Order: sequence, then C-alpha cells, then structure tokens
Amino acid sequence: MKILVCYPHACYGGGSQYHLYASASELLKSHDVRILLPEPERFQINVPKYDWKIPFRVMGSSSTYWPDAKNYVKLSDDELKMYADALFDSLCETIEHFTPDIIHCHFMLPSGWAAARAHKKYKIPVVITSHGVDVTVPLSDKRYLSGGKEILPEISYITGYSPDHCEWIKEVFGEMASEKVVCIPGGTDTEAYTPDIDTKEAEKMFSIESKKFVLGVGRFQERKGFHILVDAAKNIKSDILLVGGGWEMENLKKQVERLKLTNIRLLGFFGPEKNHLLRQLYCATAIVVIPSITRGETLCFVGLEALSSGTPVVASSIGGLPFLLDNGRIGKLVKPGDANELSDVINGLMSSQMERQRIGKLSR
Repeated sequence: MKILVCYPHACYGGGSQYHLYASASELLKSHDVRILLPEPERFQINVPKYDWKIPFRVMGSSSTYWPDAKNYVKLSDDELKMYADALFDSLCETIEHFTPDIIHCHFMLPSGWAAARAHKKYKIPVVITSHGVDVTVPLSDKRYLSGGKEILPEISYITGYSPDHCEWIKEVFGEMASEKVVCIPGGTDTEAYTPDIDTKEAEKMFSIESKKFVLGVGRFQERKGFHILVDAAKNIKSDILLVGGGWEMENLKKQVERLKLTNIRLLGFFGPEKNHLLRQLYCATAIVVIPSITRGETLCFVGLEALSSGTPVVASSIGGLPFLLDNGRIGKLVKPGDANELSDVINGLMSSQMERQRIGKLSR
C-alpha cells in the first residue's frame, strides 16, 4: 500500500514528532511510505520526503526549533486562509506525483482541512491522528471548531491516544466525530529506552548521583505544569533536573530565582544529538515527574519513555495520564496543580527504594 503521511509542524523533537518517526518507521517495514512536511531536510529518518510548502511557520504551542512560529489562535482570517490554501496546493502537488492509496494526516487543524479537501478532489481515504491542540484550540477559537466539524464527512477515521482523548474529541466535535474516533495508544521503542543503559556519561556531565534526583522532561508551556513542580521544589528534599525548552523558559528561571531555590536546574532543550543523554537520565533518575494541569495531556510520550526505562512516574491525574499509569497501578497520581501533594508524594517515593523498585518492575 502507498501511504502518504502528512505533518505540518517542526519535526525535530517532542512527543508528536517522535510518534511520527516511530509510526513511519514501522509502516516502512511493509508499505511504500512518503512523508510530507515543512523543511524535510531537517527530519532525520531514512524515508523519501516531500516539502510541504508553507507561507510561514505556524504552531499550536511553543517550539524550540521554530521560535518565530505564529500561534494558530493569533492568525488573522486572511492569514489562516493563505496558510490553509498553501497546505492544500502543496498536498495536491504531492498526490499528483506519489498517487497514494491512503493519506495519514497528523492534526485536524488546519492540515486536516487540506486533507479533507484532497479527499473531495481525489477520493483518497483520509485518516487523521489527533493531537492535544486539536481539542484545546477549538475551545478558544471557534474558527477551528466549525472547521473541524465541516471536514468530518470527508474523514474515514480519527485516532486518539487515550480513552479520555477520544471522549474529549467526541465532546467537542459532536455526534459525527463519535462515529469515526478510534483509540490507538502511542507507544515507544522498548529497545532504545531500557533500564540497562550505562549512565556514567550523564552522571559526569550533569554532576549527578544515580537514583538521587528527580527529573522533569517536556515542552515548557503553562499547560505542562512545570511551574507547579518548581513551586513544589521548595518542599522537595531532592535535586530536580528539568529538560526542555519553550515559551515558559524565562518565566521558570525567574520563578526559581524568586523562590531562591538551590535544588533545581534547567538543562535546556535536548535535540536529537543529545537523545542518548536523555535516555541515560531516564535510567539514572529516581523518579520522572509529569505535572501537567490540563486535559490536553492526551498521553505523554515522556511517560512512556520513562516507564520503558523502568523508572517510576509521578503524574497529574488528568487527561490521558491515568490511562498511562493504569490508574495508579504502575505509578503515582496526584491532583493537578497541587504543589503540596506533589511534593509529599515525591518525598515519600524518594524515601522508599523498595517501592520505587516495585513500581519500576511493573512499568516495563
């Protein structure tokens, strides 16, 4: 089967980008796959790629690689039309050249709009993998809500990462979406993320002692809740390392300074060239913390990577995170936004090596 995978954003780091890499790599084993994306030369995967020509960069959330990207909700009507039309025109060029049997499009908006228009023109089935912004953005910008509903007749399936993600799509987009939503949880490479990794390089580079610190990884934006973890840090008895980048980086630095914290370090964003160090940190840390505060955390690939590394996860009980941790069986769930509960649970888990080992064994 000839499959055209479409991805409209910067594709060099982050959960959804990893999912693109992993799913495309798996499909390549038995199908003819092409990927359509902006700036394809920067995406490191050995598969033929097409350039999704865009008039300007757009993201639904912050990007370290695209710091100049416009935000979906800040686009004028004219800008949105220009962007959506450019996506469609470039998609049509690719279809004419590749003649795919199916289009797999990431994001309902606005790339899904282009795919739906292409279905009308070429009658090629379209499957959309939804991401968190597909639900959060329409709640604040009705252009995307109405647009999302309009494309539903042209879409064969919409996949969500967790049961809660799927239910949320149905709630926002209504009855027709309910007929097309399928839950396909994300996964991770259990051979790349394993408890058996040698961590000496990371321990030396970051001056850390194995199993004596707490780790947070992700995009620095408000909904990810890292400011809650920083607030909790004043009561946490262990060192904390944060890996990531994004719009909230400077605010987090100021918060650390304001609280006069000495047990927390922001290490910045780790690109592909530092992924081996991230894998080492997953193994070296005692706990990985996911302090998200909104339902937009549809699953969290950081959590999957940590679990695959045999590392206990403490996460907010929101969105797809209870599903990720099997409702607390393979990790600890806390109330979203509650810094006191977060610090109590982290301190409790840090004080019990036996409990951490028990959870770590279950997580694999």
